[in-house]
Amino acid sequence: MVRDQFADAGRQLISLSDNPDVSPSLWLVGDSGPEWVVVAAARYPAGEALPPANFADLRCAFTARGG
Repeated sequence: MVRDQFADAGRQLISLSDNPDVSPSLWLVGDSGPEWVVVAAARYPAGEALPPANFADLRCAFTARGG
C-alpha cells in the first residue's frame, strides 16, 4: 500500500523489503539523492505505529551516506 502511494505520486522505487524486521522498508529516488522510508504497523486501538528503536541510528548512518 505504501509503495503504491509513492508510485502513484511518480516516485521511482530503488529497493523494497517486505520483512517487518528490516528497516528501512523502502528506498526511493529523491530530488537530491536516495531517500528512505520506514514502514511500521499499528494495531487497534493504537492510533500510530512507533518508529523502530534504532531509528536515530538509522538516520545517522544513512545521512552520512547521503540518504
